[in-house]
Amino acid sequence: MYTTSRYKKGIDWPIVIMVMIIMAFGVANIYSVDPDYGVKQVVRIGLGFGMIAVFAIITSISRNFFDLYAFVFYIVGVAALVGVLFFGREINGAKAWYSIGGVGIQPVELMKIATGLMIAHVLNIPGNDLNRPPVLLTCLGLIAIPAVLILLQPDVGSLFVFGAFLMAMYREGMNPIIIVIPIVLAVVFLLSVLWDAPLFILGFGMIVWLVITLVLFLFGQRNFSIQNMYSTMGLYIGLGIFFFAIMVLAKPSGFSFTINEVFSLKDEIFISITSAAMALISFLTAGGIYLSNLENYSSFRNFSKLKASNSRELLSSASVVVILMSIVLAVSYNANSLLEKLPKHQRERIMVLFEGEAKYRDTSGYNLLYSKTAIGSGRFWGTGWDKGTVTDGRFVPEQWTDYIFCTVGEEWGFVGSTLLVILYAALIMRLFYIAEQQRKVFARYFTYTAASILFLHFLINIGMVIGVFPTVGIPLPFLSYGGSSLWGFMFMIFIVLKLNYEKEQSFI
Repeated sequence: MYTTSRYKKGIDWPIVIMVMIIMAFGVANIYSVDPDYGVKQVVRIGLGFGMIAVFAIITSISRNFFDLYAFVFYIVGVAALVGVLFFGREINGAKAWYSIGGVGIQPVELMKIATGLMIAHVLNIPGNDLNRPPVLLTCLGLIAIPAVLILLQPDVGSLFVFGAFLMAMYREGMNPIIIVIPIVLAVVFLLSVLWDAPLFILGFGMIVWLVITLVLFLFGQRNFSIQNMYSTMGLYIGLGIFFFAIMVLAKPSGFSFTINEVFSLKDEIFISITSAAMALISFLTAGGIYLSNLENYSSFRNFSKLKASNSRELLSSASVVVILMSIVLAVSYNANSLLEKLPKHQRERIMVLFEGEAKYRDTSGYNLLYSKTAIGSGRFWGTGWDKGTVTDGRFVPEQWTDYIFCTVGEEWGFVGSTLLVILYAALIMRLFYIAEQQRKVFARYFTYTAASILFLHFLINIGMVIGVFPTVGIPLPFLSYGGSSLWGFMFMIFIVLKLNYEKEQSFI
């Protein structure tokens, strides 16, 4: 049994206070948009605290309750995601909600917590290390199962948030390349939509070469040779110009024939050959620079004298370069065709980033157009609570949910918006701080997961409201109107506080 004084000592009051302030501020802004929803939000907050009180009693049966029952939470969450595909209610094109007593329940909110608990359970097993392939694949599989089910709904916004688990895994020792790859591919996709693929790939290849060269120059071995750097640069530029010329000529450009017609190659085959050639360029570039910096290497004639370990390292590095560049090339060349296969509203949301919301003001750009109008009208000090003209005019659909930040911008201005951002930053940093204080892997990983989830929700939501991220339907934690999302965040913070309370020594 825990004593009352011991329990009070373990509560992290800064987190409790910051969460309460954000929720109170959220109620005020929701009430300004629609008083009925403001009252409902107060009721839902009360229900959330009631459920947490019951949950606190249940979890007191065991000191390691969340570790012991993580698998149960995970199975229930997966079952709920499967069930919603058959029995769920479709809202805004996504079949992601159960309707229970007039309240929409989104099972993905439970799944975020359950996945975090399950991965924490796996990593908490003695001897498990993310540098071991079986452990890494197990954790990635635990993420992939709900991710696929969420994609089937489809709920792209929640899928983005699942990146939080990878961020927390990086803290536990996972190779950062697993995080970098999807980010790079997303950037490649967007830039390839904006620019022609051949031009983008040539530029991307040059950037790869510059990064490799810069890293070796600043942090490489003492044998780094400027002469070898120039040699590999010449190799890259020469081959790059050659294959780029082929790609340009292969496009209909006023000539009576094209290169691929001469060789009777279909576009798909020609693109494959060109992609392979560009991958080879990157391979030769990376391999050449790498060889020039091996301590036991002075010229290509001495290649046979390389140590076996260096040879294996070279082969491994070259293989990674070829594989990654092949993936990048495939995504880049197929970006536009992939874009065309997306539903119209999702395709337009991406194009709004490049072409502006005004062009799509009657469709996918409408929300963003009036959201930015509302934020701009707030200026420095804001129009005052419940005095926003855009808010009162109901120009932004469902402004009380995902677009609540534009209400903050209009009625509280730059000052209020900045203070809110600082408050969120303080909350997230506090969670990171708590995570570092944990002695158990389970508590540390889950706390990092909670902080990462809040960070991604915060970043994506504000990003889409101000127009630097596509609209994906992500609520602002504790501020947006909601049921399951609000309760999910409340339960997540409760678990963090409970795990912190169970530490042998508290820092409060």
